[in-house]
Amino acid sequence: MFPAARRTLTAVTFLLSSSAMAADNLAAHQHGQAQLQLAVSGDRIEAILLSPAHNLLGFEHEPRTDEQRETVTQVNRWLRNTPLANTEDGSCSVHSASVHHGEPSDHDTGHDHDSDHHDEHGHHHDEHSGHSDFEVTQVLDCPDLDAAGTLTSPLMAQFPNLQLLDIVWVGPAGQGAVRLDHGDKNFTLKP
Repeated sequence: MFPAARRTLTAVTFLLSSSAMAADNLAAHQHGQAQLQLAVSGDRIEAILLSPAHNLLGFEHEPRTDEQRETVTQVNRWLRNTPLANTEDGSCSVHSASVHHGEPSDHDTGHDHDSDHHDEHGHHHDEHSGHSDFEVTQVLDCPDLDAAGTLTSPLMAQFPNLQLLDIVWVGPAGQGAVRLDHGDKNFTLKP
């Protein structure tokens, strides 16, 4: 794909996600929810995953134990090597990937807190506990992508803390969005 076309598809994907999902306030840091943005062209998928670290690691603070450090290493490795979207026959491969795991901030202005600093599950948050996010980008090579009627995402099966995955896409057939609930993995790119 030409660089200008790639930038256009990525920009359209961001615009799509901003407008189509604004009602759900996906830009906010919400445990249990993540967003997967896809730009499809020919046999290539460009994917961007945005997720709170809690969904992928089970915690958001700097790793404090050897076990937590190993969890970070394993999650980073998995995110670099496993296609975030794939054909049902698993023909996609990761052409390139980058994983950015943001440092916890003292207070993320995009996160909804009540006055007592409780999350949606009723857990108390220390005022200085912070929030940390992952941003993962992948370029996937997917032979025969045009023939694939259904795509799959391994995210919900891999990360049990992930309860909702909002997928937005743009491609030759149009644009659209779908929400996967915990346990779902298949979706179609139909507008």
